Amino acid sequence: MKKKEVGKKSKQIPQQPRQVAKQLFVPDNRYAVLAAIVGFALYANTILNQYVLDDAAVITGNIYVMKGLKGIPALFTIDIWHFLNLNLGYYRPLSLVTFAIENQFFPGNPHVSHLGNVILFALTGFFLCLLLMRVFKHYHPAFALFVTLFFLAHPVHTEVVANIKSRDEILSFLNLVIALYLLLRSIPVSPATKISAARVYTLRIVSCLFFYLALLSKETAMAGFLLVPVLLFFEGGLNYRKIIVTTLPFIILVALFQFQKYMLIGPGTGIEAKDVVNYPYADPSIRLPSMFMLFTWCIRLLIIPYPLSYNYAFDQIPAAGWSSGLVILGIVMVLGMLYLLVRNIIKQPTLVTGLLISGITLAPAMGFVLLKGGIFAERFLYAPALGFGIIVVWLWFRLIKPALTPSTTFVEIVRKFNLSVPMVGLFTMYSAETIYRNN
Repeated sequence: MKKKEVGKKSKQIPQQPRQVAKQLFVPDNRYAVLAAIVGFALYANTILNQYVLDDAAVITGNIYVMKGLKGIPALFTIDIWHFLNLNLGYYRPLSLVTFAIENQFFPGNPHVSHLGNVILFALTGFFLCLLLMRVFKHYHPAFALFVTLFFLAHPVHTEVVANIKSRDEILSFLNLVIALYLLLRSIPVSPATKISAARVYTLRIVSCLFFYLALLSKETAMAGFLLVPVLLFFEGGLNYRKIIVTTLPFIILVALFQFQKYMLIGPGTGIEAKDVVNYPYADPSIRLPSMFMLFTWCIRLLIIPYPLSYNYAFDQIPAAGWSSGLVILGIVMVLGMLYLLVRNIIKQPTLVTGLLISGITLAPAMGFVLLKGGIFAERFLYAPALGFGIIVVWLWFRLIKPALTPSTTFVEIVRKFNLSVPMVGLFTMYSAETIYRNN
């Protein structure tokens, strides 16, 4: 028998370092309530405003809206510009239904309609904050609050909130936010969290219902189904198969909505792109370069929202060719965004989430310019401002690295000079311009 070697140490297999689980923060609904109050306060001075611009076409000039509740069934069968003798394929019955309800009880009263917009905007702040606290659960709820306040205060939203007709934009975004929030509520926050199957199915059915309402509000919500896999991939913790299965009902809803739209209003005759006032980029040779030029405008107005205008019709932003500096800058920025997406898709999910939200929600507007040569409008930036806000707040948190724990209170956050003062300063400047501009 062989003798055992005495004193010889057995080989030790080096252990892999354990991955430290990211800290989870519990959402605080008080932050969402604060966001709702701020959203209402920012646009309270619009309540006494009158009808303006396209309000006449969709409210006072819409026979079915003026009929009140009796006209609601017919509103599901017409293009939004039906009473201008146009069928452009714009199927947005939900906002028209709300106008009919208001007209039933408060006929010809623009103040009630403005109040409705302000309330819906306040609700947007509430549910957006809830959604962001769920999405960015590894950040203190202050992160979600700062992003929400940045979105609410951005002056570029005046065209949407202060213009009654643009309720379609508010409803579309609000219903999409609620749909995404309910969807994420159906997914366990961590492996230790248990959710009953009945609750999962209920939340997802209601989520699909709100997504359908978003589609009925404005067709651009169709791009919203792309946000489902984005949030599920980065924040839901699901594998590819589950992401596809979870996203499939939203894709089916888009198809059903398109079928409903076709059956009720037809394909939409469209218009000849000869109206130079509203279609200044209709010439096929300038559509693509002009799209990149307007992309530059979008980024510039998100960063520096001044000066702003209620009308960007013909010659307010002249068409551009490939030699234009703004076109070249737009191409560079698009390529830069793609580079950041590819480079940081795993390392910086928060940055990538912000970039994708901005890109996905801005795509319909850029498609409008590319396909029809239509004018730029500030409402194009309503949803993209959310993605931009995420990026801004993420950069600030990354720069100062605030030490926030689950026990850090809102008062303590306010006292952190390097965290709160710059955010409050930016919010104050945006708010002042918004309130002044509402008039």
